Amino acid sequence: MYAARCSLKHKLSLAKNFSFTKEQRLKSRKLIDLVFSKGRRFNCGPFRVSFALEGKEGQLQFGITAGTRHFKKAVERNRIKRLARECWRLQSGPLKTFMSQQSKPLAVFAVYTGKELPGYDLVSGNMGKIIDNLLRLLNEKSTSNP
Repeated sequence: MYAARCSLKHKLSLAKNFSFTKEQRLKSRKLIDLVFSKGRRFNCGPFRVSFALEGKEGQLQFGITAGTRHFKKAVERNRIKRLARECWRLQSGPLKTFMSQQSKPLAVFAVYTGKELPGYDLVSGNMGKIIDNLLRLLNEKSTSNP
């Protein structure tokens, strides 16, 4: 009985590490506008990523969009966003720990600019590159400004 409870606690703690809660979603229009106006940006594959050190302290927020120019059907846009959020949820662990150690907020917004519907492998690979770029850029910024 005790072993079953311990394994359940372990599963719950793992689930918390890979969660993507309501507070982690970037939905505030003011914050999104701030990310695009004051933030930095870079391109990584079919994604254009903008980020800013804004929001609640120690919080990491992520938002994604896909344009209607190339994807007229909402089903296609929603699939792209769902894939990107899932890849972010699974791979953003190192970025979460870095931001909690720095106790600074980070708001990230990605725009899918590709012309074809992507597969999971493409989105997953690019999301890993995006997270690596963010870690590298934030490390440079934290070492230059102590």
